[in-house]
Amino acid sequence: MLIISGFIIGLNIVNDKEEGTDNAIKVSPVSKSDYFIGKSIYPLLVTLFYTIIALLVLKLIHVNILQTYTVVLVSFGISLVFGLIQGAIAKNENEAIGFGKMLSMVVLLSILGGTLLPDKWQWAVWWSPLYWAYDILDEIFTETANWRGVVWESAVTAGLTGIYFLLLRKKIVKGLS
Repeated sequence: MLIISGFIIGLNIVNDKEEGTDNAIKVSPVSKSDYFIGKSIYPLLVTLFYTIIALLVLKLIHVNILQTYTVVLVSFGISLVFGLIQGAIAKNENEAIGFGKMLSMVVLLSILGGTLLPDKWQWAVWWSPLYWAYDILDEIFTETANWRGVVWESAVTAGLTGIYFLLLRKKIVKGLS
């Protein structure tokens, strides 16, 4: 769901660039941060809604919902970075879709690594914030998670996401200007 939310954000930004809405925002009293927060509200609500739907469909409604939503909210930062970089790099919707597919494959490597790699090789995917989110959700769903682990792995997820944002910040700012 995080990748889909990132796609929604990125495609909305690209659509606004194509239609010239981003130029209108520049002369309006709305700040850039307000604009991006507005672009992120709908994908966040979709993510929160689909979390409940997924828990119902997977018959996991008995798990700790507060822990689940803590991880989902922290992990939404991944969607923000995904969407912002997609919106910054792509010049049109076709480029955005192509770039998003390529970026999705890289992001999903961490889930594959977390699932398929033996424990002694798990360190190979520690670079990905999605790995940490996946790891703690696995513990929540198997009911082996505790709040200390949830907070720790959520902090790692947020920290790595923040690092990637800082590393990509110049590219994002330049592409969205």
